[in-house]
Amino acid sequence: MENILPKISVIVPVYNAEKYLNKCIDSILNQTFTNFELLLIDDGSKDNSGVICDEYAKKDKRVRVFHLENGGVSTARNSGIENAIGEWINFVDSDDWLEQEVFNDVLKKIRNIKVDLVIWGYRLVYPNYSHDIIIPYEGYFINNTDTAELLILCDLKKLLESPCNKLYSNEIIKNKHLRFDFKLSLMEDSKFNWSYFNSVESICSIQKIYYNYRINHNRESLSSKHIDNLIEIRTENVIKRLNYFINYVGKYKNQYLTFLEKDIEMAHLELLLELYTRKVSAKKRRENIKYLLKRGNIDLYKGGSIFKVLSTKNILFIDIVLKLRYLINKFIPILFALFQKLRLKQI
Repeated sequence: MENILPKISVIVPVYNAEKYLNKCIDSILNQTFTNFELLLIDDGSKDNSGVICDEYAKKDKRVRVFHLENGGVSTARNSGIENAIGEWINFVDSDDWLEQEVFNDVLKKIRNIKVDLVIWGYRLVYPNYSHDIIIPYEGYFINNTDTAELLILCDLKKLLESPCNKLYSNEIIKNKHLRFDFKLSLMEDSKFNWSYFNSVESICSIQKIYYNYRINHNRESLSSKHIDNLIEIRTENVIKRLNYFINYVGKYKNQYLTFLEKDIEMAHLELLLELYTRKVSAKKRRENIKYLLKRGNIDLYKGGSIFKVLSTKNILFIDIVLKLRYLINKFIPILFALFQKLRLKQI
């Protein structure tokens, strides 16, 4: 029994996650399916995360811990890949958690079929509410057209970029020498996934929600850092998706092209908001706003609160509103936390 290889290798990159780490690890170890290994990759944490990982390894032989110097989430995941011995690989972020039946349900679905990728829905968990993102179709797809259509629909719902709502073939990853690009600090997940999708011939999709993705403003990861070449990275990613789907977009062509164009335009907007974080001069900010208005298609923001602001084309007014938006995004979480503390004291 001791020599039976684990069916799944669960890889968790860990960095300063002591606040949420127990819930994450417990959700994995308490799975109803038990034949898996858990690889905890401590990426040079400065808090007690490394100690917590070691304690779990002492209590459960399925847990293996690797302590690294801080190199970022991609380096941590790559270390997990290199040490994974399971047939399948699953990634979990250290402040998120799994539903208890995910491995049991997924492996039942694919028991008698050959499949290269399994994908399921996830739940965005905010401080005071949650939102479910559900797979558009459930089934088994082996035809190129069918798999492409599924991936297009999943992409439109933003289900493709994260590696955490998927089961990957360890064999494909190792044979194709796939790794996360440690030089990137944004969209490294997406780059890895599209490289993997190019090797996929069959997909199983499940409409259940199995992954809980915690949205908080203190999430410590590489992708929280400022990216000067955000637009270039997004554009490269769009080109990869177009190349992949070029022969399959069909009836979704207009919808998908608009979606991809908006992705690049949102990068411009994100960079504008980042200007306030970096305390760039008002003159420089307004030059960037002028550039966005000149080259961007503001109709892409229709339906969003920013559209009416941009449509005024008043650079001074737009600058003031964006600055207010930045300040709100910065201080609302702090005020919400204080409100919660005061409320708890009154109970």
